Amino acid sequence: MINLVVLGIDTNANSNGAAAEKAVFSSAESTASSIIFTQRESLAYTTKYALWLAGSATKRDVQIARALLAQRLNVIDIENQTMGSRLQPGFLAALKKSDELVNVASDGFLSIKAANSIKPQAESLISEILSSSRAMVVAYQQELDQHLLLVATERKQAAERNLMLLLLLMFLTSIFLVWISRTILDQFEKTKEMIDQEVKDLETARSDLETSQLAVKTLQELNDSKNDFISTVNHELRTPLTSIIGYVDLLKDLAEGDKTGQSTTIVAVVEKNALVLLDLVESILSLSRLDSREPELAHIEVDLLKVVEKSIFVLSPQAEEAEIKMVIDAEKDVEYTANGNPSQLSQVFINLLSNGIKFSPKGSTVVIKVRRVLNDNMFTEIEASITDQGIGIPEAEIPQLFHRFFRASNAANSQISGTGLGLAIVSKIIDLHNGHIAVKSTQNIGSTFTVNLPAYISAVDRLILEQRGSVLRRAIDAIEGSSIEDLQHVCHEMGGAIGFYALEEHSEQVALFAKWLKNSPGANEVAILAKKDALLDVLKTTQRIIEDQEKN
Repeated sequence: MINLVVLGIDTNANSNGAAAEKAVFSSAESTASSIIFTQRESLAYTTKYALWLAGSATKRDVQIARALLAQRLNVIDIENQTMGSRLQPGFLAALKKSDELVNVASDGFLSIKAANSIKPQAESLISEILSSSRAMVVAYQQELDQHLLLVATERKQAAERNLMLLLLLMFLTSIFLVWISRTILDQFEKTKEMIDQEVKDLETARSDLETSQLAVKTLQELNDSKNDFISTVNHELRTPLTSIIGYVDLLKDLAEGDKTGQSTTIVAVVEKNALVLLDLVESILSLSRLDSREPELAHIEVDLLKVVEKSIFVLSPQAEEAEIKMVIDAEKDVEYTANGNPSQLSQVFINLLSNGIKFSPKGSTVVIKVRRVLNDNMFTEIEASITDQGIGIPEAEIPQLFHRFFRASNAANSQISGTGLGLAIVSKIIDLHNGHIAVKSTQNIGSTFTVNLPAYISAVDRLILEQRGSVLRRAIDAIEGSSIEDLQHVCHEMGGAIGFYALEEHSEQVALFAKWLKNSPGANEVAILAKKDALLDVLKTTQRIIEDQEKN
């Protein structure tokens, strides 16, 4: 066993060494590439310089090549060295001298006379630059070769050491197998002798037992059944009881003598992970039920405000622990009844409020607004919005928010626990209720989740909705055909009528026009007609929407 442990440790050390060598080779590859690029830029510069001396390139071409070379010399490689620091001093001196020759020359092409005057000196500078760049490459190659040789030597030694350990392990294993085989053989001989003696004893007692065989057989069958039952129960109970007792003893010992708080930490970790697993299992089961072809959804009248209040009550311990205040903003004496399943709708608001508490800072407030609103199709909806002051959601991730197992990046980075299934469940339930959910969020400011559900429609309300189209048409005809003298009375009467038929907003607009007529007895006829036409445009637009709904 010692030999095996030593072999494992040595093998692991060799593996770690190989990983480190891989990083070194990667670094060497990167540095070599940088050196090659530097040599290439040096060659490009000297080429341009030579062409300039020959009158085939302009001064600007040389300066551009020089700028590219300077940029390459300032590059920092993976070893945190600049390429310029790897060059010989002669390279930089020659480069500086060549810059001086270029700077004093006139722009454009170099004249023959000027070229002849500086050509000997320039050629020596070019040679110095090229030789220095080659020397840099050769020096790094030699350094790399030495490192490779050292690595190869070390790897060879490690391989030989592992081979010796493996051979020793095989030798020791062979000795162990021989010893255990001998021990087993000796035990077999002793057992054989015992069995032979027992056979003799059984033969002697068999004649005495034959007379009572039937009675014993019956008792034996009963005894076997009893033993099987006891053995099974004992086996099934012993394993969980052993585990439970072990953990109880551990927690008891920690609670009695632990001064470091380790027992508290263990309990907290067990509890946290158990809750996470429970939440995950319950979430998956909820989604499975919701995904079934015929989900259990009883459409009954549900007071959404009471559902919200119940959800707040359920989450109040969590909110108190997090020091979060939950406030309901809802108008009094207004019915907030919707069509739906109370338990599923409760799950929606518990999930949304739980998120608001979890992602909000201490001392902040989660506001729940409940309203009755008209949608674009002129149907009444119950709108509930939950606004928190939490970490918010990145704008680019909002479209993915209701996907299963998706979690916003800032929540994951903050290591806030979650399964990524809560909002998927919320979205699925709202879809099954023919509603919709919207999100507005700003990072580090907060988020608002708005849920809209169709309002509960009683038999009377359904009858009113069915008649509202004809009532609105009669109101439009009455206002349109009314004289200016009768307009106030007609508007007052028609405003009350359409208000009764679930057109409260339009009823209010008609009533405001009637009030304006009453308070403006000397109003200009043109102004009255203009306001009348504007009001009729609004009513006719709504009429077209209702007619489209009736056709569909």
